[in-house]
Amino acid sequence: MNWQLLLSFAIFYTVITFTLWKKRLWLLYYTEAVFGMTLFLVFFCRDLGLEKALERSEIFYAHYFTSILKIPTQVVSFNSIIHAERYGWSILSIGLECSALLEMAVFFGLVIFYPGFNWHQKGIYLPIGILGTYIINLIRVMVIVGMVFFLGKSYVFIAHAIIGRFLFFTLIVYLYWLLITKPSLKKIRAEVEAR
Repeated sequence: MNWQLLLSFAIFYTVITFTLWKKRLWLLYYTEAVFGMTLFLVFFCRDLGLEKALERSEIFYAHYFTSILKIPTQVVSFNSIIHAERYGWSILSIGLECSALLEMAVFFGLVIFYPGFNWHQKGIYLPIGILGTYIINLIRVMVIVGMVFFLGKSYVFIAHAIIGRFLFFTLIVYLYWLLITKPSLKKIRAEVEAR
């Protein structure tokens, strides 16, 4: 994406977000702000090469942890490892969908635009949530590699599309609950009890 298009999007997005905020259309404001911020961050990170850096780091740590677990792997490119399994070799590649960049961008938008948090809370929850998302994604990658290593290539689909996704999204929802929903409910309870 070129910078002129990204800047045009940023200006349009800012005007719409501010207009919705000014008119106090809170649900539309929050939804549009989070969605727009997610798109902006993903395109921005891709243009700066941060997506590739994220993929590279996940491959590095996946390789590192598989070696600790005695699962033989070898890094074959910046976003791929080849790993031995009982019946041959498999290549695992990490792209946009598997890098957790989308989920990190969504979390960033959810926290930044959430009106129930002050800036101090946002400063605490953002790094915890982004790091937590990264770690959860790394766990998912390790589960996929482990299942294919121990069960064979025929389990790639089950490992990736079913078990890996279920684990990832269950842990992500739990993380969001811990960092967004639980503090919000605590605040609401305190306000209700104070009345």
